[in-house]
Amino acid sequence: QINVLQAKKKFEILDAMLSFMHAQFTFFQQGHSLLHQLEPYMKKLATELDQLVIDSAVEKREMEHKHALIQQRTLLQDFSYDDSKVEFNVDAPNGVVMEGYLFKRASNAFKTWNR
Repeated sequence: QINVLQAKKKFEILDAMLSFMHAQFTFFQQGHSLLHQLEPYMKKLATELDQLVIDSAVEKREMEHKHALIQQRTLLQDFSYDDSKVEFNVDAPNGVVMEGYLFKRASNAFKTWNR
């Protein structure tokens, strides 16, 4: 009787293991079929992503170019005379009157600027 019970347990364990393997096979087969259906969408999404990366790189390059142009313009404007800022006087040397405050660097530990 004990031998019969032990032999029966072996078959039950094998049956449970086979059932588990079948459930795993079905689960992964359904996952494969679902992802296979999504494959065209994933390819389309990948091409759109590639195009977005290219567009972003082009936009970044354009922005850097515009930034460089703006910096050049501001540098040129800083070195050129603006009529609204500069007054001409025939009595002054070079015909330019300079007005404003003279700042001096302090000799203390903080090295602040004072008028």
